Amino acid sequence: MNFKCINLFIFRTEVNTLVKIFIRKIMILLLGALTSKLAFFTMVMTYVWLGNPISAELVYFILALLQRVRHAFNVVIPMGITESADFYASAKRIEILLKAESVTMNAVEENNLRIHESARVWLKNATVEIDGQQLLREITFDIDSGLTIVSGPIGAGKTTVLKLLLSEIRCKEGTVHVTGRVSYAPQESWIFPSTLKQNILLGEKFDRNRYEEVLKVCALTVDRDRLPAGDDFIVKEQGSNISSGQKARISLARAIYRNADIYLLDDCLRSLDIHVQEYVFKECMHRFLSEKICIFVTQNHHFFDKVDSILWVENGAVVKRSPDTVSSKNEQLEENISLYKHSNTTVSHGLITVYNFTLTLYSCLILGTVVLSVISAILLFNFTRAASNKLHNLMVKSMMGAVMYFHDIIPIGSIINRFSKDLTVIDEQLPFVVYDLLEILFSFCGVVILLAYVNLLFLIPVSVIVTIMYFMRKIYIPAGRNLQRMDMA
Repeated sequence: MNFKCINLFIFRTEVNTLVKIFIRKIMILLLGALTSKLAFFTMVMTYVWLGNPISAELVYFILALLQRVRHAFNVVIPMGITESADFYASAKRIEILLKAESVTMNAVEENNLRIHESARVWLKNATVEIDGQQLLREITFDIDSGLTIVSGPIGAGKTTVLKLLLSEIRCKEGTVHVTGRVSYAPQESWIFPSTLKQNILLGEKFDRNRYEEVLKVCALTVDRDRLPAGDDFIVKEQGSNISSGQKARISLARAIYRNADIYLLDDCLRSLDIHVQEYVFKECMHRFLSEKICIFVTQNHHFFDKVDSILWVENGAVVKRSPDTVSSKNEQLEENISLYKHSNTTVSHGLITVYNFTLTLYSCLILGTVVLSVISAILLFNFTRAASNKLHNLMVKSMMGAVMYFHDIIPIGSIINRFSKDLTVIDEQLPFVVYDLLEILFSFCGVVILLAYVNLLFLIPVSVIVTIMYFMRKIYIPAGRNLQRMDMA
């Protein structure tokens, strides 16, 4: 039985950092929301405490001046501080990416330009160390022809040896010399949405004879003939409409079709049954690539006596042995999949509009505004965080309980998009939208009631405006919904 899981790797330190950022955003938003009110209150009360009489004309004059700077204090400055924090975080991530060690492309491109008459793979005292951990130490071997198997215990560094030959990682000490054009078949099959033929060619010039021979040695001829459109059969994303064995053989055929001097095959037969493995090994590795350098990673000990040499990898050391001196070890793969809870929290702020009836009442209202703003921000923060956790847990539970057919027809990119972009929209944008909706709705109702109380004739233009807005909404909502669905796809 096959099990499919979604790995969501969210580190606790990152979550804690995100919570700290949200708390700081709360303080910034509260400061922006309360600045104008506290400034106006301070100015009026200071003016009164100095013994000056207060009047409506003076109050409205002060309000007019504050309105000019209100937008800057409430929106521009808080947004600038928030965007500056986001810019700093993004700049640090880009800096890490730009400072990452790059592969020297000159040597790789030179090897890929032409077929070499004297292909060779030579390592001398090569030591690989990543993040302070030594993966390979002082490995030495020389291969200039034939079929070589790389084997050893799980996690010993077999794939690391191939990555070293591909220049994907660099050795800390020693020498790595690869002469010849290299073709590589990865351990995990990579299939892109296109035809079967294009998945195998991958930009190489089409040669009918070589193409048919590659299909034959990779045991794909029968599969191709059974497909509805043959070579033009459309393979879906990640090969969801073909079997894992077919994906592995297509990935192998892509590497074999490329005319190269050196073929690096990273355990690409492990998903095939034993009979197909033996056929592909005999026809492809043993016969078709007999005149090439083929380095094949495998755990199948039945192949050990059919190769020219064996590289046994164990405890970071690589020993070149002859087939008759290698003891077989048949181990099963063990996979540990961890699911970490992902918590997206959002913050918002509260804004309470009060009217100035008396100085005492106004002072109490200002104080109440500050207290309630802080309380509402904290409550909204906790509510949205709890709602986000519950929604995320329900989504994970539904995904883990979904039938296998669901995972076969839904691309993994769409699933990840639901857990990333969609949850981000719900967590960070929806609370603000709901809050703004309630604030605008109550403000609109208050204004309409006030106008109706003063003069009922004001309800006529209000009715016209509401009708126009209703029809504009009916036109916009379907188009906006379709555009959003296209963006989320």
